[in-house]
Amino acid sequence: MLYFKKRKKSVCANCHFLKLYTILPTNGSKDIRTLKSKDRDSIRKGNFEDVTWDKYIFECHRGVWSEGFNGREGFDRSKEKRQEMINETPRKNFCYFWKYRPGMFFPVAEELQKRDYELEYAAKDRRLAICGLFIAAIALLANLIFNIISCSSKP
Repeated sequence: MLYFKKRKKSVCANCHFLKLYTILPTNGSKDIRTLKSKDRDSIRKGNFEDVTWDKYIFECHRGVWSEGFNGREGFDRSKEKRQEMINETPRKNFCYFWKYRPGMFFPVAEELQKRDYELEYAAKDRRLAICGLFIAAIALLANLIFNIISCSSKP
């Protein structure tokens, strides 16, 4: 019997750029916390309380979404809203989703993601060029056959 590795969905819980952060009251700077694999497992199960600390919020490092801070209108941090935003909203081919790689810092991940996209587009361009050459070769062959047939039919 063959066993296949279950593919993880392209949701924020599986994205490298999911983070927690807060604004420090002492100096106003951001304190950013990356999420480890065990934290992400808890999030996938809907156990957000196991991961979040007081005053920390979830956010996409690439700026796609943020839960916002207390006092700002329109930011719902309920378990249901977090479940929808982090575990259910599909992100593949929509934004900056990039599979989580443990231990990798955000700036390096951004560069590698950019390189992956560039390599993917270069591969598509090569495939299109090869298809174009193939079509041109078929057209030349058809032209050659047509010329041979028309020359052989002349008296």
